[in-house]
Amino acid sequence: PEGSRMGRSCLPASLIIAPGSERGWVAMKRLDAVAELDLSDWSVIRTFPVGAEPTKLIWSRKPSTQVQAK
Repeated sequence: PEGSRMGRSCLPASLIIAPGSERGWVAMKRLDAVAELDLSDWSVIRTFPVGAEPTKLIWSRKPSTQVQAK
């Protein structure tokens, strides 16, 4: 996302790309959030809070839990 919290970068920790899709997610440690990306133009679709310093992303085939951050 544009800007940063307290002048620090978002420190991307991991990236996951949905199989056969143009969507990806990046765990952003210093912002305590995950960004959903449109890989066709690398734009940020949305960001959502996930808790303190996410470092891992896990893909699941279940629609209700497709992206998890830990």
